[in-house]
Amino acid sequence: MFQNQNKNAYICYGKVATANPTLKWDDFWIQVRGFWLEISKKVGQPCYFLIPLDLASLSAGFLETNVQNSISLVTSPKTGSTKIFLQSTNRFDVIQLYHAIQTGQGLLKTALQKSQITKAVEFDCETVSSFFNLGKTKLKLVGSQKGFEFTSNKNSSLYEMDKIHSLFAKVNDNSADTRLCINVEENGSTVTKEFNCMNHQNLLNAISCFLINSYNWEIAARQASMNTPTVSDI
Repeated sequence: MFQNQNKNAYICYGKVATANPTLKWDDFWIQVRGFWLEISKKVGQPCYFLIPLDLASLSAGFLETNVQNSISLVTSPKTGSTKIFLQSTNRFDVIQLYHAIQTGQGLLKTALQKSQITKAVEFDCETVSSFFNLGKTKLKLVGSQKGFEFTSNKNSSLYEMDKIHSLFAKVNDNSADTRLCINVEENGSTVTKEFNCMNHQNLLNAISCFLINSYNWEIAARQASMNTPTVSDI
């Protein structure tokens, strides 16, 4: 989806915690690849966190964690507003990790501005069932400028771009490597849909496709609002 992933790479061993009232730190390998943050229990194993570096904030984490050499980051609303903390006992690792994350933010910004991300994606996926994998439905996912469409052999559902509130990989879960979550507006309320993308690359492609198309949609919406004529009071 993006050809410059190797321009930014760093990996270290550390601890990760999600933003809960009581922080529970777990050991992970923390890796930055291009504009992705990939966190796994062992190198080469499936991710527990798969985060595009489209961030709402990035800062030192000490004031919130009371842990030296820690980082706080929050993803953008469109990627779930996930807040996590990263730490390492090695200060050099934390500094290098922080710089790699910053670089990844810049790479993603450039990729969006220069349309270096593919705007269309298509692959097979399946619905997610919590009951021993029973009742799963095979689907075809098609992502495009219109939105995300899921088609089975019986019906089709299109979630248009302006109805998708956020799209992201499942957080802190051993299924995160392939699990796509979409918060969509449906029948007047926001609901979360989950899909198994079958492999890691499909999930990366789906999130990347959403990022570029939502970015372009927001620009078009702003331009349309600026061009809308105003009616003066009589």
